[in-house]
Amino acid sequence: MRATEIFRFKVYRYAPWPLALLSGLSVAAETTAIRDESQPLQLKYSVSLGVQHRSVKVSDPTSPYRNRGTSVTAGLSRPIDNLTVAGLTLSYSLDHSGATNGTNNGKIEARSVSANLSRYIGGGRIVSATLGYGNSDLNNRAGTNYSADTDTLSGSIGIVQFIPFSENLAGSIGLSYGRVLNHIESYTNSAGTRVDGIAINSNALSLSGGLRWNLGPWTPSVNLGMSRASKKLSMSSSNHTAINYGFGLGYDLGNQRSLNISYSSSLGLKNVRDNNLGASLSFPF
Repeated sequence: MRATEIFRFKVYRYAPWPLALLSGLSVAAETTAIRDESQPLQLKYSVSLGVQHRSVKVSDPTSPYRNRGTSVTAGLSRPIDNLTVAGLTLSYSLDHSGATNGTNNGKIEARSVSANLSRYIGGGRIVSATLGYGNSDLNNRAGTNYSADTDTLSGSIGIVQFIPFSENLAGSIGLSYGRVLNHIESYTNSAGTRVDGIAINSNALSLSGGLRWNLGPWTPSVNLGMSRASKKLSMSSSNHTAINYGFGLGYDLGNQRSLNISYSSSLGLKNVRDNNLGASLSFPF
């Protein structure tokens, strides 16, 4: 069995306050190499460091909303055996959000940790599962000031089918389901009004596909996905289905090190514009 690669595709969801505290949904499996079972297993760690900048604008006349933020991530993964890879990811993000007219400006600070497990099941297929926990703090600095905390528990399962077209071109199709459980704690604003806590449970189903080319040290890629979210996870729009697309470019630095840049956005969400630009560095440890 030749080494097989499965590619990762992410789906990001954004929503106005208080749903902006949702951690979003990231589905499908990390780029993972499945080794030849006849070769001895080398238990090496793989490290990934990344940064992402995002901007979202919702122009719905009833609840206009904008968000700009930056995230940094650090991931560590290691093969358990020839067919299984386990990983751990830490993330920190800082977002500035508010109404598009400049009122209700706020700052959202979030931290999260997630564990994932991927296993090759034969036939070019990988199944994966992810479980994550996050905590978010919102500080509103305009009008009636307040601070609110949210605890988030998320999980997803998925399967990806790898499709080799030629020696230099590969594709993949992925299907995944994710669920997000949020608990927004009660708080008291600067006017002395107490706001009770609330629990928000939501889910999303996603279908994705992509192509990746091997052009010497360069690996350009494109991906396209569709996600259907429950009403609680979607933005202030009657359309809860989004079409997500993205482009990536990787460069092989040698010695199993690689540099990647990516851009992604979405279509089909009424009155919503979003842009995501990221870069990551991967290397063995």
